[in-house]
Amino acid sequence: MLPPESASALGAFLRAHRRTEAEWMVSDTHNPGRGSRECVVCAEPWPCTEVRQLAAQWEGLAGWRPEWLAS
Repeated sequence: MLPPESASALGAFLRAHRRTEAEWMVSDTHNPGRGSRECVVCAEPWPCTEVRQLAAQWEGLAGWRPEWLAS
């Protein structure tokens, strides 16, 4: 699990870089529940597999962090 600051940065990064309908769907639906650290869609620790796969495609862009894939 990511520390809250890193998780928040990941969410902001995803929102800033999503372009396709599929990217919007993942970033809008695969989120931790309110007061939870689990994805509301797949119940995995957040960031879930879907979110990590989405973030991986932007590796190397400014603001991208390697710890997002290590969770």
